[in-house]
Amino acid sequence: MSDEIFYRSFLNRDRLVHICDPDLQTCEQLSLLFRLEGFQTTFSVNLTGFLATLERRRPDVVVANF
Repeated sequence: MSDEIFYRSFLNRDRLVHICDPDLQTCEQLSLLFRLEGFQTTFSVNLTGFLATLERRRPDVVVANF
């Protein structure tokens, strides 16, 4: 693994990506991809679940498909 890839992933470790999609499998697959890049992830399959997670921690990025 090159130093550049490691360094970039290291910078992402405190970033939270929230994925919103009604399809659970899509949420899990996107979550895996973002985690491989070093991001923290959460996901929800409905809007009420997403709004509930906003009270705990505000995400840096939201990927939504509603």
